[in-house]
Amino acid sequence: MADNIEKFNTIVGLVFSQLYSSFPVALELDEGEIVRGMGFEPRFKTLAGFDRQFLDGWPTFPDGTLSFPIYYSAIDWLQEEGFIRKTDGANWVLTARALTALNAQPGVLSEPLGRQLTSAAKGAASDAGRAVITEVVGQVIAGVAKGFMGG
Repeated sequence: MADNIEKFNTIVGLVFSQLYSSFPVALELDEGEIVRGMGFEPRFKTLAGFDRQFLDGWPTFPDGTLSFPIYYSAIDWLQEEGFIRKTDGANWVLTARALTALNAQPGVLSEPLGRQLTSAAKGAASDAGRAVITEVVGQVIAGVAKGFMGG
């Protein structure tokens, strides 16, 4: 991955994909799938007293950038900008603002941006898949920004 913006866009796209697919049901983000979508194989560990596995560390990108600060900063940004909200515990759901943007069908597209993003997320581990995610996330954020600017 080239830079923090591309990494951010990939993470945002994978978060949107998970939450769009589950909407309106809130869910705990599958961090393992996000790590996989960033092109890494996740490692898991089991903690005493829990009946599920937890991510065992976040990978480092080839350029030396740690992935977890970008992931958590992206989640914070999405929440602060009103795209996602925390419901209970570790569960998240899309806001009306994000759902509206993801349901948009700009131009001559045959399906909403959210569906394109969900399809692209399946190939996120490849450079081509991440490129599609980056493009769709750009369209979603631009669409929201246009709405603020009356465009």
